[in-house]
Amino acid sequence: MMRTREEQIAHILNVMRNSSSDVTVAAIIAEIILEAERRAEQRVRAEIAERVSKLFDSYGAYDRPCKQFVMGAIDAEREVG
Repeated sequence: MMRTREEQIAHILNVMRNSSSDVTVAAIIAEIILEAERRAEQRVRAEIAERVSKLFDSYGAYDRPCKQFVMGAIDAEREVG
């Protein structure tokens, strides 16, 4: 479930106020950070895909398997790097 920044902050503050466990607070904060990282990764991948498509289209290269190959190579490199 995607929540706004304000909703996430309110949730963290609520957990901090009502929790007697630092472990619970840390787990909630870690969950929110991981969710934000996943969304950022999705945005980056979408931007790269859009740029690759524009590049291929500008050269008249409409070969979908080739575009998919390039995106796979970019994904693999980002995972290593």
